[in-house]
Amino acid sequence: MLIIGIGNTSRGDDALGWMAAQALSEQDAHLHLVYQLQIEDAELISGYKEVLIVDASVSTHAEGYSYRRCLPEDDRSFTTHSVSPECMLFLCNLHFDAFPVVHILEVTGYGWELGEDITREAEENLQKALQFMESVSPHPVHT
Repeated sequence: MLIIGIGNTSRGDDALGWMAAQALSEQDAHLHLVYQLQIEDAELISGYKEVLIVDASVSTHAEGYSYRRCLPEDDRSFTTHSVSPECMLFLCNLHFDAFPVVHILEVTGYGWELGEDITREAEENLQKALQFMESVSPHPVHT
């Protein structure tokens, strides 16, 4: 299993992705921390059966987090700097003939300024998300 944490520890609640990914990574899971997804990550995920993408979210989720299956989408969102999880999975399917099961965990954040610490509310959302993930955590599967 691969866990991809998206974030930036220098930008307040944007650190949530890395913090959650590190907390969720198990001995048998591979951990990949990035500032943003790039098209090259399509090749990376092609070598795994299961992938969890963890990121901070500006969206307000009722529970403080959102967990969903990622479905491939040719959304043409990629630039030289960033690609959506859905487009990354589409590129993985198309170019590498690989079909990993990908889930996305988003944790609601509130403060994003450079040099800020994580907010108390975001820390509470992180704890809720981690508790939820304990109940659904898949067993690592390697290819």
